[in-house]
Amino acid sequence: MSQTEGRLSSKQRAGIAALLEGMTIQGASSRVGVHRRTMARWLRDKAFCDELRAQSQGALAASRSRFALLFDEALAVLFLALRGGEPCDAERWAVGLVMRYAAQLSTYFDLEDRVTQLEAKSDVEA
Repeated sequence: MSQTEGRLSSKQRAGIAALLEGMTIQGASSRVGVHRRTMARWLRDKAFCDELRAQSQGALAASRSRFALLFDEALAVLFLALRGGEPCDAERWAVGLVMRYAAQLSTYFDLEDRVTQLEAKSDVEA
């Protein structure tokens, strides 16, 4: 648990979870049982936003790790094929999918890192 999470109510923590699942403000508000204006107010609250950002960054880091494992598996199948092995159709399809998205995800992760650095720099200067 982060420092800010201890200062949030259980409804605020549930709201963060709903937002991280990709729900809209209205959807997250409904799930948590608060008015959408309450959720909008929480989104202007520093502690709430800090926790949302921290959990979002944690989810991103976990996604990076999972993708790295998939990428390693895709490379293993690719090496097998290059050495004359016969990957099955599902393996060939998965390799194609992973490779297709690797560049896009790399760009996304790079942009996320840059935004995080800019936010940190902005926090220090403020």
